[in-house]
Amino acid sequence: MNLPVARQLYDYCAQHKVNALELEGWPISFSVGPKLQAWSPALFVYPDRITIPFVDPRKGKRLTREGIRFIFSIQFHAVRVNNPDYDEVHGEIIQFSKEDGRSIRIIPEDGMRLFSYEELEFMISQTQRMWFDVLTDRQQETRRRAGGTGSLI
Repeated sequence: MNLPVARQLYDYCAQHKVNALELEGWPISFSVGPKLQAWSPALFVYPDRITIPFVDPRKGKRLTREGIRFIFSIQFHAVRVNNPDYDEVHGEIIQFSKEDGRSIRIIPEDGMRLFSYEELEFMISQTQRMWFDVLTDRQQETRRRAGGTGSLI
């Protein structure tokens, strides 16, 4: 994280009286792919609520509406479903502007329809399948350029 982002996050927490507590990670696993964790290892304790932040410091492409739903859905299934103590805790995405000192924009979960575990499983397996195809095509192209079908050893 760069200095302007860290400074803005600190100022935001001071201004909104946010205390941060450590949140132990519970990565969520699916039938394919690595375990996923879509949050910072912290709870943001506001005077009136507790949230699980996902810090998105990118200047370029932002999360799409479906990407936001995906992040909140992963948080829900990994943290709240598996840990009833966190039932009242909701997610929030923290984004930073490109200009004006990287000011903060908060995207709250606020009643958004979340993906079911099965929908997440399907999306992840489709993505894994696409990446497998891409990697296979790249390997085949490398072999074609080399003029053979594989290594000599």
